[in-house]
Amino acid sequence: MFLKKILDYIFGKVTILVEGFFIEKYINICTNRKIELSNIQRENSCMFTANVSIKDYKKLKNIGKKTKCKYKIVKKRGLPFILHKYRKRRFLLLIPITIIILLIISTSFIYDIRIVTEGEEYTEEYKQYIIQELEKLGVKKYIYKYNIDDKNIENQMLINVEDLSWIEFKIKGVVLNVDIRKRVIGPEVINNNEFSNIIAIKPGIIEKVVATQGKSAVEKGDMVYEGDVLISGVIPSEIIDEKYVNAQGEVFAKVWYKEDINVNFYEENTSYTGSEIKRFGTKLLNKKIFFGKLSTNYKEYDTIINESKLSVKGKQFPIVIYEYIIKEKVTTSINRTYEEALKYANEILEKNISTNFNQDTVILNKSNNITEYNGGVNVELIYECLEQIGTKEKIY
Repeated sequence: MFLKKILDYIFGKVTILVEGFFIEKYINICTNRKIELSNIQRENSCMFTANVSIKDYKKLKNIGKKTKCKYKIVKKRGLPFILHKYRKRRFLLLIPITIIILLIISTSFIYDIRIVTEGEEYTEEYKQYIIQELEKLGVKKYIYKYNIDDKNIENQMLINVEDLSWIEFKIKGVVLNVDIRKRVIGPEVINNNEFSNIIAIKPGIIEKVVATQGKSAVEKGDMVYEGDVLISGVIPSEIIDEKYVNAQGEVFAKVWYKEDINVNFYEENTSYTGSEIKRFGTKLLNKKIFFGKLSTNYKEYDTIINESKLSVKGKQFPIVIYEYIIKEKVTTSINRTYEEALKYANEILEKNISTNFNQDTVILNKSNNITEYNGGVNVELIYECLEQIGTKEKIY
């Protein structure tokens, strides 16, 4: 509401007095033609006053003739009329105009995102994880708050974050409060009306089979591949027809992970330092106005320019907002020894391979193969692990 009043003041509004015998028809035609009449007040059965924008006022001429209603302006307000009155002193008016535009711009962006839990205690790591997921969907600091599609993003977050049961956005000023609740996971309910097998999700050599329901289809030492049946939900019988059950149990197997990487002894890398300068600007009287200097002392930098139009509840206004982001970057050269190259390669490979682990993974053995080439080294890392590799697959 406050922002709408400011916009009305910038673009100008007039109060009109309409008089005639068909004022209801006059209002209906205005509504059908999407001419916004606000603060309508009836003086009597043949007369009313209303506020209308300058743009819509120009459309009233034909409506007056069609409904045989007379209208006139009884009050004018807004910047266009002040500019017209003081058109010879236009420069002096740039100061209040600039202040108003700066106020609009400065309150139209999100400067902080806070995770609200309402009595629930979540770790800082989990809160940071939620913020990272929001950033993937474009919700981050300095975003234009009227462009946040909260319902769509809330639904997408519930899909992306499995243990999230509820999320709601609440914007207060320049702060986005994200209210969240984690899903309470109850004990697994076994549905004996469903028939399923337990199959392998990856290749491996069987170490242990614990079949609590169904028939074991493999033994220790068997080599299995993705999709092979481990515990069958079909139990054969020599007396009656085969019986179908919902297979239950765990199957542990040895699995192997292998990755390799080339690491050069000498490299040049370009990276951002994390230091950046942000400036906002707009266009006034066909001239770009920036709030702050665009110059920088950075030796190396990238400039990112974001341009958008001021939008309120889906309605765009002819005010262009510029966001300049100047990001400092540095180019560094790295000289590694043979031992440093091996250490760096192992750190990268261990991190990549660990993404395949689950909470039950047990590392049994680790080995690597090293091949040196001109200017660098190739490292192959192999992990031997013990994992639970079974998952359910419906029979029908």
